[in-house]
Amino acid sequence: TSSCSHTPVHTPQAHQLLFAAELQQFRPLLPPSLVAEMEVARAEEKEAKARAKAEKAEKAKKAATRYTYQHRLVGPLSATETDGDEDRRSAMFEQSMQELNDSAQAGYRLVSAAVDGEGNYVDCMMEKVAAR
Repeated sequence: TSSCSHTPVHTPQAHQLLFAAELQQFRPLLPPSLVAEMEVARAEEKEAKARAKAEKAEKAKKAATRYTYQHRLVGPLSATETDGDEDRRSAMFEQSMQELNDSAQAGYRLVSAAVDGEGNYVDCMMEKVAAR
């Protein structure tokens, strides 16, 4: 027992009773109004969890679609080569440079680039922040 007037006399027994009330087998022993309250609370808790799960999924979806990526193989990097067809290589060089300029104009930025062993081509990964 306790000397404080606001503390229940049988706190351990009250805790056990509240715990037992949550067990399905003891539901018939509870007052119908308490069972109804418990069902409402359970439904509200279930709704809150479903809302939180949906919000988390939406946030993950937004994060996943925040960036768009573009992969480009750029090259040849020079207009001259010893293959004999300078006009073709020059046109390919101009086309590669135009593709890079078009990507930059579209809002893409270079994230990573790797040059091949001979220095003729660049493998580029570019990203763009999606509009929200």
